[in-house]
Amino acid sequence: MTMLKVIEVLAESDKSWEDAAQQAVSKTVKTVHNVKSIYIENFEATVDNGKLKKFRVNGQDLVPARLTARHRVSGKPISTS
Repeated sequence: MTMLKVIEVLAESDKSWEDAAQQAVSKTVKTVHNVKSIYIENFEATVDNGKLKKFRVNGQDLVPARLTARHRVSGKPISTS
């Protein structure tokens, strides 16, 4: 069984949604190791005089969870293999 930690992320960029996603991941990896993917849940942009100004993403960074024999679900040990 694979267990993942989900970290909610919000980021903003003046350049693009791709850059906003990269900023979200870059901030996360400063404190969390082994980020494997990002799931973008929502895209948003601010508009000024008919032009896109700020690109925003709301998403989730996914990180494999470290499990020990002490982790339990429904009172049963979780296999870590």
